[in-house]
Amino acid sequence: MKRWFAIALLIALSIHHVFAVDTRPNVLFVVFDDLNNRLGCYGDPVAKSPNLDRLAVRGTVFTRNFCQQPICGPSRASFMSGRRPDSLGIWSMTKYLYDLHPDAVTMPQWFMQHGYTAMSIGKVLGGYGKEGDFKTLSVPDRRTGGKTKDEFALSNGAALPPNLAKDLLCENRDVPDEACFDNVSASLAITELRALAKKPEPFFLALGIFKPHSPYKVPKRYWDMYRREDIPAIETPARPRNAPEIAFHANHEILGEPTAHRTLDEESKREIRHGYYAALSLADAQFGRVLDALDELKLRDNTIVVIIGDNGFELGEHDCWGKMTLFGWDARVPLIISAPGIGKGGAKTTAISELIDIFPTLTDLSGLPSPPKLDGTSLVPVLKDSSASVKTAALTQHPRPALYWGGGPQALPQVMGYALKTDRWSYHEWRDFKTGHVVGQELYDEQTDPLETVNLAGTVEAAAQIPALAAQLKTMTK
Repeated sequence: MKRWFAIALLIALSIHHVFAVDTRPNVLFVVFDDLNNRLGCYGDPVAKSPNLDRLAVRGTVFTRNFCQQPICGPSRASFMSGRRPDSLGIWSMTKYLYDLHPDAVTMPQWFMQHGYTAMSIGKVLGGYGKEGDFKTLSVPDRRTGGKTKDEFALSNGAALPPNLAKDLLCENRDVPDEACFDNVSASLAITELRALAKKPEPFFLALGIFKPHSPYKVPKRYWDMYRREDIPAIETPARPRNAPEIAFHANHEILGEPTAHRTLDEESKREIRHGYYAALSLADAQFGRVLDALDELKLRDNTIVVIIGDNGFELGEHDCWGKMTLFGWDARVPLIISAPGIGKGGAKTTAISELIDIFPTLTDLSGLPSPPKLDGTSLVPVLKDSSASVKTAALTQHPRPALYWGGGPQALPQVMGYALKTDRWSYHEWRDFKTGHVVGQELYDEQTDPLETVNLAGTVEAAAQIPALAAQLKTMTK
């Protein structure tokens, strides 16, 4: 009798163990800095991005995805909390999420509160000078690199090889990948994946990859992937016809401060564009190492992988260098979601999406409740059917002055620019920040003029379209 009781107890314990195993999916969330849609899977004929392209084959590529603000700090505060910049009151690099919202809950924190092991490696949230971005995670936040650390570092302390580049933003040196801190970030992520694979609970791993952010300090082998003559000339080098002056900015990131602007000659323009592509390929290679580890550890079939760019980037388009405009190259960013068992691999969708949609999408896919105050919408219906859509418009914004560092954390912009992005139209309003009075308008027909070369505001055609678009924008900015 005792023997049968012992056997029954063992069976009961085994059954309990089987059902106690947490089968919820893991999440690997990767943020690239200044990554626009210059990728092979987005149709770029030059880009060497094989690892992002193979993720695209596994998942869904969102071709009309938009950031909420084209600059890193506000954008990251927005998508990590699932709230719009106006909802947070964060539009500059002088304000941080937890300074204004000490009780804010970000994606990894929410998952941790629901039984996940959550960690962040590299630049995922916040801006420069904020080394500990997340208030609480399972493992303390680790910033393995940032703007002030974007230097080559050889492990043996040897002198660096000569720089084969000429522009002051570029370095082309024959060094190994290990000399770059994005390689350090990826290596740390791989180490953590090996440990996480042995744990019973699921994980949320956020990884920030700094490239292709400037300066373009990239090992020679990535420069050598491209021939300078194969990199296309700037397709739209001129400002859009009839665009208001307020639509532009000082291009300080590439040209320097307004008081000491430099003029780029054609050789420098081509080298900077070459450097961007080289930096993109370096970033892609580091992501590929992490993706390989996911496969080697047999985590692929139960891990949701999401990659995004935090904001877009112009490389001379519209006479702009950098971000902080409302044009498509700045506002539109890549989003690829691979959710095992959901939808068809290799799908592409033109459904409109926004970075704030990632938070509710991941909670939906993971069977978690959504936190209150989210401004986004779950994209799961689009993952299941790439012809579906969940919204009619996206909203991107940026202030003027484009940067107002000197005013400190209490400073406010003078003007706020808003862009309503629909299936056909990109409608921009520039509003006086105090009064709300519209001081500038733009309208671009994305079907007939996808490169945004002519501002239609003020024309008869625009007069027929703007009232409805303005009303929709007003609703979205309440």
